[in-house]
Amino acid sequence: MEIAFEHQLVIKEGENEEERIGYWPVAANGSILFARRYRSVPLELVAWLEQAAEAYHASRPAASLACRGYMQLVLSALVGLSLEAQRRTDTAYQKRLLELRADLQQSFRLPHTNRTLAQRLNVSEDYFIRLFKQLFGESPQKYVQRLRHQAAKRYLLETDEKIERIGALVGYDDLHNFSHAFKKWQGVSPQQYRKRFRGGVS
Repeated sequence: MEIAFEHQLVIKEGENEEERIGYWPVAANGSILFARRYRSVPLELVAWLEQAAEAYHASRPAASLACRGYMQLVLSALVGLSLEAQRRTDTAYQKRLLELRADLQQSFRLPHTNRTLAQRLNVSEDYFIRLFKQLFGESPQKYVQRLRHQAAKRYLLETDEKIERIGALVGYDDLHNFSHAFKKWQGVSPQQYRKRFRGGVS
């Protein structure tokens, strides 16, 4: 018997056994359903579930309070397990993210989008941005812009290239976009930066 989804469960009205509520579901042969799939569940979590079921069936005072207490422990444990699983997943991407960052350092001039970068890791765009920011402290696009800005400053100080040409060399399709992005990072235009720190041609 294989049950993959909740909607595959069928309950015959009038034949449900209330005394079995809170216990592990069993197949017709008496074997516990899902036992193999959840074999890795921590023993203390299983114990809390069993104690919660026991409290549910008990007719002593404060039984419902005890049941809620055990279920809070279960929920807390599940949150912890989820966070730990997420941490392991994030760690698994570190090597590939480091490789991707090294590639960006060589190809920052190209038009990289979050979507195409995420596809390289085979993850969603939002998850990729979160992973990148978690590991490197800034978003992928901000990192690319930083690389472009650093390269632009080097060209401005070390070469006699025209401003428009420098913009093209670092990945901007026109002078306006380059000047706007440069001023946003540096506080002055490319021309002003070169004039202030080098006194070269513009």
